[in-house]
Amino acid sequence: AAGVPGAQSNQPPVPATAPVNGAAQTLQAAGGGSSGGGTSRREQATRFEVDKTVTVTKNAVGSVKRLSAAVVVNHRTSTDAKGKTTSAPLADKELEQLTALVQQGIGYNAARGDQVKVVNVPFRSEPVSAPEAVPLWQQPWLTDLLRSAAAPAALALVALVIVFTLVRPAVVALLAAAPAAAAAAPGAQLSEVVGDAAPAAAGNPMLPALEGPRASAKLEAARKLARDNPAAVAHIVRGWVSGEQA
Repeated sequence: AAGVPGAQSNQPPVPATAPVNGAAQTLQAAGGGSSGGGTSRREQATRFEVDKTVTVTKNAVGSVKRLSAAVVVNHRTSTDAKGKTTSAPLADKELEQLTALVQQGIGYNAARGDQVKVVNVPFRSEPVSAPEAVPLWQQPWLTDLLRSAAAPAALALVALVIVFTLVRPAVVALLAAAPAAAAAAPGAQLSEVVGDAAPAAAGNPMLPALEGPRASAKLEAARKLARDNPAAVAHIVRGWVSGEQA
């Protein structure tokens, strides 16, 4: 029966009496009833994880897989009393001893497949000639010595050329000009002092005979000059002695 239109909207809500998922069950039932004329789809994914194992092998440094060695031994040599030298092969026992010695020395390992062979054969001997004598001027030590002394010798030669061409003439000229300068300065004064002196005495011609007041004044001046400049006076006296001896 239909009520008055709009009466339900003015009424407070009534608490629900059915479960919340009741409508969903109804929908499922309705869908199940109508599945006869529809299609269905189902998907399934399966993943298979594959295990992975990594193995790293590091070999030792310098490992030996197999060792092979060969040794050649000379014949035994002997010299008799006459000085004759002969050679003879080694015995089998001696070769076995040498083989064992070589195996021990190289670290022989039979399980590894190592091989060692010792052979006894005569060595070829040739006379050794004496080396030729090398001249002295071709000796290596002399060449090295000359090469190392070349630079100092060149510098010394240049220094000698400079000394004899420049320094020596300058020194000679300086030494020659020194006596002339010394004679020109104080020596002239001494010559003026004794220039007017009387002739030399008979006993010593180098000593002038001074007379009177004028001679005394000149003698005093000579003494004063000798006190003031003894080097010049000594030089002049040396010149007098040299002239007298000449």
